Amino acid sequence: MQAKISHALETCLSQMEKGKTVDECLSEYPKLRQQLEPLLGMAKIISDIPGSSPSDEFRETSRARLLAKL
Repeated sequence: MQAKISHALETCLSQMEKGKTVDECLSEYPKLRQQLEPLLGMAKIISDIPGSSPSDEFRETSRARLLAKL
């Protein structure tokens, strides 16, 4: 059973990266819905968090600090 859930989760995550919704993925695994739904919901929340990158000023300052320590 664990292998089925792992396979279904991997497949759904891959499909979600390609644009499928959580509900579309869950419809393919109705017997595993109860186990998959919270996992896919959390994956969706995490994927919706905007990425961040350091500012140019931070990069320059960090680089200067690193070089000074070396």
